[in-house]
Amino acid sequence: MTDLEKICSNRDITKRLKQIVTDESLWQRVYIFCKHLAKFIHAPITLNDYKRMEKYTNDKELVEAVYNAVKDYFYVDNTDGHFDIIGHAYCVALLSQTKYNRENTINYLNKCADILIKNNEQGYGLAMYRNMKTLSKEYPDLKDLEEKLQCFKDYDYWKEKNNK
Repeated sequence: MTDLEKICSNRDITKRLKQIVTDESLWQRVYIFCKHLAKFIHAPITLNDYKRMEKYTNDKELVEAVYNAVKDYFYVDNTDGHFDIIGHAYCVALLSQTKYNRENTINYLNKCADILIKNNEQGYGLAMYRNMKTLSKEYPDLKDLEEKLQCFKDYDYWKEKNNK
């Protein structure tokens, strides 16, 4: 097993998808997606980062599998270190750009935003805000989410860390 395959198999997103996907041909595509995610060392920041997911947006079965894997997966408390921030952020980027299951996707993203706001999760809130701000230009139905998440736009991790 290569290092990339080890990273991939240890990711929560991969484990969640493995529980959901039973069709072997779909699993092959999903596993390629998961291996792609395993290459990333940070959540998406730039438009190019978000566009890495664009090649998957037209695979309806893969998008549905990703949605089903994350629809009850939220960043609430990561003190145990098990929440797959990078994998989740790229799944959010994928879902933000696909036309499939759009209403449920927007509802899920709103629920994510509500949980982040309720729990004042500044760091991941900023990542979600960046996602919506970057992609709302091309996907106007994300504009309300961008506005909802504006409370995180001025968060500065390094400033917070240095003031402790």
